[in-house]
Amino acid sequence: MKIKINIDCTPKEARSFFGLPDFEEFQADLMKAAQEKLQKGLSSEDWDALMKTWAGGAGAGWTEFQKSFFAAAGASKSKA
Repeated sequence: MKIKINIDCTPKEARSFFGLPDFEEFQADLMKAAQEKLQKGLSSEDWDALMKTWAGGAGAGWTEFQKSFFAAAGASKSKA
């Protein structure tokens, strides 16, 4: 037996129904602060922190990849 129920509601109505918090005002404040910061210009420290946040540990993995790649390339070059 299959039972199918279609509910037509907006995301805001669904959040309210399930008791989830409404972050619209909080998100609007964050976006306004980010926009003001971008309009004023970001310092080099801000860019560094932003890239670390977005990339996470990806930079360390890339560095290790480069080291192993160059080590392998150097080893094969010295054998030739």
